[in-house]
Amino acid sequence: MSAKGTHAPSPRTNQSPTSTPANSGADTRNSKREPLRCLLYLMIAAPLPLISHNTRKFTPPQRDQDLPTGTCAPPNHPLQLCPMKRRLALIAIALFPAIALCEPAKEAEKPAAPAAAKASKVRLKTTQGVIVIELNAEKAPVTVANFLSYVNKKHYDGTVFHRVIDGFMIQGGGFALEGKSLVEKESGKGIKNEGQNGLSNDRGTIAMARTNDPNSATAQFFINVKDNAMLNYPNNGGYAVFGKVTEGMDVVDKIKAVGTGTTTLTMRHPATGDKMEAPSENVPSENVVIKSATAE
Repeated sequence: MSAKGTHAPSPRTNQSPTSTPANSGADTRNSKREPLRCLLYLMIAAPLPLISHNTRKFTPPQRDQDLPTGTCAPPNHPLQLCPMKRRLALIAIALFPAIALCEPAKEAEKPAAPAAAKASKVRLKTTQGVIVIELNAEKAPVTVANFLSYVNKKHYDGTVFHRVIDGFMIQGGGFALEGKSLVEKESGKGIKNEGQNGLSNDRGTIAMARTNDPNSATAQFFINVKDNAMLNYPNNGGYAVFGKVTEGMDVVDKIKAVGTGTTTLTMRHPATGDKMEAPSENVPSENVVIKSATAE
């Protein structure tokens, strides 16, 4: 092995090059690369000329693997490995792990995408009992995120089911009591309609209420009390289902059975937000209040 500061013998000339001046930056870098070049030469170039002709000391190969890699022995043509070249080949093979360590590290594989999170649940405590809703964030991510934002802001606490139609649905989440009046609460902007998500407005599912504009849903929702295929896509863009009742369907059935009538509601203009009063049908005669809505 060469002493520190000198180079390994050249595989072609078998002579050591002259020492590199200490003040030569380029030569210093080249000198550091030279051992690796020698090793690469031993791996690539050295095996090629490992054949010398010597008819007096020829021993025919006994197996195919006795032939040098990539070399074919012509018929009746004696071949023999040169001893010096044999030693160089063995050195190259022994040093192969060191060359491999010089290779740049491969980029780490990206971790697999995490599995979809389990659907959240929201618990509605009402004056008629508890309703638990399982949310489908995989099928309706925008709608679920919007609904949870209102839950977390306590928007639904104190609101009522202001529209109840037996044989259709119960609707809530928009009006709250102010004195003896039902007044529509302020809400955010409309969200993208996800009515094409493949979920149907079947009994026990929850969907977003909106105007005729498919992208106008804000806070109000409804729970289907029967299968309502006419609300599915492509009818008017579809009404976006984003979950289902998993506990308290008996409470939903109690709410759908309450008496209703026509009552004046204080609504907000969809464009300006100004308050305006208008009569509305199917309003429960006795308020069904959502005491609290909590995410679980």
